[in-house]
Amino acid sequence: MSICENELTKSVLTLLAYNNIFAWRQNNGGVYDPSTKRYRANSSMSGVPDIIGILPDGKFLGIEIKSPKGKQTESQNLFELKCIESKGVYILVNDSYKFTQKMSQIVANWRGE
Repeated sequence: MSICENELTKSVLTLLAYNNIFAWRQNNGGVYDPSTKRYRANSSMSGVPDIIGILPDGKFLGIEIKSPKGKQTESQNLFELKCIESKGVYILVNDSYKFTQKMSQIVANWRGE
């Protein structure tokens, strides 16, 4: 049974908080306007990850959450490349166990272990 993106997002945020990493969910979707009965476009930059944070060593942290079959959009791929080029950390998450392993490596790196 696969985990849905909302549950995966909650799990990731919980693990980040446990490791004292300053992070938040970045809402990128449109906002429903009941007066017009339409979604208004979000004003954030295209491709911004679902979770944004700052690692204890000051590095930018971007985490994109996808279902196991989900794929990144072109703008998400571009954001990932720009993040990495800028020495930030970008993680594509589609499995909580793999994320836990990746996060353990990141935490060990900034703790100097």
